Amino acid sequence: MPAERVPIDVTGLKERIEKAFPDSAWKELSFAKKARLVLLEGLGSIEKKNSLPHELPQTIAQLVQNNYQKLSESNRLKNLDAIASGAKPSPVDVLLIAAELQVDSVALHDMYLKSFPECANGTSKTH
Repeated sequence: MPAERVPIDVTGLKERIEKAFPDSAWKELSFAKKARLVLLEGLGSIEKKNSLPHELPQTIAQLVQNNYQKLSESNRLKNLDAIASGAKPSPVDVLLIAAELQVDSVALHDMYLKSFPECANGTSKTH
C-alpha cells in the first residue's frame, strides 16, 4: 500500500518538533519522521482521553461515593463520610477532591452547583 502524503503547514512548529525530545537518536531522524512520531503521540493522548468515562456523577456526594476508597486512602479529607452522605464540602474539600480525582475544576464546579443549588443564586452564606 503506497504511503499517503499530505502537505501540512508547520509554520511555528518545526523548531518545537525538532526540540521535542533531547536524545541523540531523535536528532538523527528526518523531520518527516519526527513530525509523524509527534502526531502519533498526540493522537495517542487524545484517544486515551476520549476512552475515559465521559459522564461524571450529577452530585458531589455521588462522586465521593463512587471514589470513596481512593479518597479515604489519601487521608486528606477529614469529613469524607459527611460529604458522601450529602453534606456540603468546604471550598478546601472541593479542591482536595478535584486534585485527588483529577477532575476538571469547571466540571466539579458545575457538579457543586447541582448538588447545592442554593449556592447558584448567591443566597447561601456558606459557599
